Amino acid sequence: MRDRNRPLVIAGGLSLLAAVAYAQGMGLSMGVDGIPANTRKIAPSVSATCQGTAAGLSNVITSAKDCTGVNFIAINYSSANLAASVTDSNSNVYTIATCGTVVANQCIYYKYNPTVTSSMTFTATGVGIAASIQVFGFRNVKGVALDKDVGNTQQSTSSTTCQTPSLTPTNSNELILSGYFSNTDAGSSTYTIDSGMTALFSPFNSGVSFGGGLAYVVRSPTTAIQPTWTDSTAAAASACNLIATQ
Repeated sequence: MRDRNRPLVIAGGLSLLAAVAYAQGMGLSMGVDGIPANTRKIAPSVSATCQGTAAGLSNVITSAKDCTGVNFIAINYSSANLAASVTDSNSNVYTIATCGTVVANQCIYYKYNPTVTSSMTFTATGVGIAASIQVFGFRNVKGVALDKDVGNTQQSTSSTTCQTPSLTPTNSNELILSGYFSNTDAGSSTYTIDSGMTALFSPFNSGVSFGGGLAYVVRSPTTAIQPTWTDSTAAAASACNLIATQ
C-alpha cells in the first residue's frame, strides 16, 4: 500500500503535483495520469452525423448535418467547372488542396477548427456548374496544416480506374483523404477505392452533374499508400488526388 504521506510520482520522477504545476506554467492542460492532454496520441475519427453528399446543376447544397464536436472538415468538389465558392452555413473559409484543372476540377476543400453546429449545410455555389460534393467531418485531428499533398492524377482517356500519386505520411495515425472525379455516361455507376479506405460518392447524372467521391483512412504505419479508385463503368475522363494530415 502506498504511503499517503509520500507524494504520488509519475513517469519521469516528478510528483503529480509538480507535473501539474509544470504543465500549467507551460500553458498545458494536464490529464489525471500526468500526461499533457494536448500531447496524447488519440487517432482522428470520423463523425457519423457530419457526412453526406449532394449534386446538381447549380448551387449544390447538402441536407443539414450535425457536426458537433468536429474539428476538421473535408469537402470533395467534382465538376468540369469551378465553383464560385465552396463553403457551409457557418461561413467557414476553406483552403483548397492541389486542384486539378486540366481534365476536370477535382478539388478537396478543408478546414481546421471550423465553427460547427448541430445543423450545418455545405454548398458549392455557381450557375451551371454541374457539380457533386462529398463531405466528411472528423474529430481529434491534431494538425493545423497538411502533412502531405501529392497532387492529382488526371486522365483524358477512357478508364475504369484512377490511381493517385504515392504518399508517405510523416507520422503514425495520420488521416489520409482521397477525392475522385468521374465523367461517366452511366448514372448507375458505383465508385470504390482500395487500401482500406471508406468512401462516399455521387454518381454521374447526365445533364445534371459529374460524378465524384471522397474517401478516408486513418493509418498507423508510416509507409507509402497509393490507392486506386475503380468505376463500375469506364469513365471518359477521371481525376483523383491524395492528401494527409495529423
